[in-house]
Formats: sequence, structure tokens, C-alpha cells
Amino acid sequence: MDLQAAAERLGLEKEEYLEIVELFIETCSSEIEELEKALAAGDKATVERLTHSLKGSSGNIGIMNFSEIARKMEVNVTGGLLEGMEKMVAELKTILNDLKKEV
Repeated sequence: MDLQAAAERLGLEKEEYLEIVELFIETCSSEIEELEKALAAGDKATVERLTHSLKGSSGNIGIMNFSEIARKMEVNVTGGLLEGMEKMVAELKTILNDLKKEV
């Protein structure tokens, strides 16, 4: 991900943007853990809340590949489908790990 370009799109200096991304990583890490527990428990309401939150927060800071996966997850759970979500969670974790390397 081009962090400089993402910062510019949001009208921020790169250092300001990096602080936001670091906070995003910290918050998302705990939300993803909570999401995994909710999926294991079949807790659709919590899954829906978390996927909506992840979609919005990532979209707001321009991490669109993450946001798109979270959006798909939200659509699935809204439709009552939890199958296959573990794979999407793994994709979110991969994106988050790649982002950690860049910050």
C-alpha cells in the first residue's frame, strides 16, 4: 500500500497518517480476535457489528482492500451466512500483517 498517497488523499501529512494507521492496527487486532470468537460461537449479531465497524474504519482511512472484505462479510452475515468467514478473516489478518510491516 502506498502510505504517502493514502495520506495525501486524506489531506494528511504522512506522519499523521501513520499514527492513524497504527491506531487502526491496534484496534483491528482486538476486533478480529473478538470476531473469531463470535464466529466460533455462531453469534451473528456480534459478527455483524464487528464487520460493519471494520468496514467503516478501514474505508475511512483508505485501506480499501480490507474494507471490501469486511463489506462482503457484513453482507454474508446480514443474509444469515457464516460459512466461509474464517477464510475472509484470514485475508483480513494477512492485510493487517502486511500493513504492520509498512508502518
